[in-house]
Amino acid sequence: MKTRQILHRMCINCRSKKEKRFLYRIVLSIGKLTFDGKQRLPGRAAYLCGSTCIEKVHPGRFIKAFQLLDFKTKKPKEISIDSSSWEPCKQQLLQTA
Repeated sequence: MKTRQILHRMCINCRSKKEKRFLYRIVLSIGKLTFDGKQRLPGRAAYLCGSTCIEKVHPGRFIKAFQLLDFKTKKPKEISIDSSSWEPCKQQLLQTA
């Protein structure tokens, strides 16, 4: 019988690596950040490790995590992430954490 590979991901705030099942997954879908509790939503994701990182993370960290910066021109792409798009997701995460 095959043994399953343990997936590790990095918290975008404190940069610590942990098992994927112990991290909170944030997905960018239709221009807004959503918490993916079941870790099944499609698309690029960012991970946060706990309530301290959820409270302290700067919305600018998501720009790098979701590759929203055009590296040639150093300008953000058409989707922007600011505190207004992060706050609803943050409240939902803090309720589950």
